[in-house]
Amino acid sequence: MAFVLDEYFPFDPGFGASANATRWRKMAALWQADGVISGLTAGISGGTLTVQPGALLIKGYYGELAAAKSFSPIGASGTLVAQANLPTDNEYIQVTYRPGIVDYGAGGYQQDSNVWEMPLWLVDGGNLIDLRTLLTPSGPVCWSDQVVGAQTVNGGATVDVPVLSARIPHAGWALVQGSALLTFTSQQTATCSIYYETPAGGENHATSTIAPAVAAGAVPVSISGRMPVTSGRKILGWRVVAGSGAAVSISQMTVTATLISAGAQG
Repeated sequence: MAFVLDEYFPFDPGFGASANATRWRKMAALWQADGVISGLTAGISGGTLTVQPGALLIKGYYGELAAAKSFSPIGASGTLVAQANLPTDNEYIQVTYRPGIVDYGAGGYQQDSNVWEMPLWLVDGGNLIDLRTLLTPSGPVCWSDQVVGAQTVNGGATVDVPVLSARIPHAGWALVQGSALLTFTSQQTATCSIYYETPAGGENHATSTIAPAVAAGAVPVSISGRMPVTSGRKILGWRVVAGSGAAVSISQMTVTATLISAGAQG
C-alpha cells in the first residue's frame, strides 16, 4: 500500500510541475538561513547612511546591490533592513531604513506572509552597530587538527605552538575554537589565546585571552573567537605567555577553524 503526498515538487509532469514563488520559498528557505553573502557594508557621514554593494539571501531568495545607495536624513535610532515583499502581485527585495525600529518582536522587524525583514545595521545615537548574519555559500568550510604532545613554556616566555595549517579559499571571517591542557608545578599564571598568521608573517590575529592561575595541577582550557581571514595558507595554533616564575606545560591542543562568511567583513 502507498499514498501520494499532498505536496511535492519540482517534477516535470503532473502535480509537481507547477513552479511559483510560494513553492520556491517553501523549499529554498531550507537550504540556507537568512544572511549576507558578501559586502553590504555601511557608513554614516553628516546624517547620511550609505550602503555599499553586496549580496544576500532572504527567505530563500537571492538579492544583490550593484552600486552604493544612500539614505538621508537618518535619525538617532533605527535599523537598516533587507526587505522581501512576498505577495505574488508585488514581489521584490529592497534595502530600507526603518526609523525607530530596533529589534524583533511586536512592533519590530516585520516577518509575516506579506513582508519579511532581515536586520543589517542598527543606528544607535548616530553610531552604526553591525547586525549582519554572515554566510558562507553552500554551508561551512572547516579545518581541524590536534597536537597531543607537551610543550614547555618557561617563566616570563611566550611560546607559539602551531596546530593547524589551513588553505583558506576566500576572504571573510572565521570562527576559531580550541582546547588544551595546562599543567602547573607551582603557583603560576599563564595567558592563552589562539593565534592565526601567514607562514611568512605580516598577517597576525589572535582571539581574546584566558588566564588560568593555580598553585599546581592540570587545568583544561577552551577558547573560541571570531577573526578576519584572507585567502591562502594560514597557520593556527596556541599562544601561551607564562607569568614570571616556574615553567608551565601545555598539551592536548586542538584547533578548529570554520569559515562563517564570504568577505562580508567591514
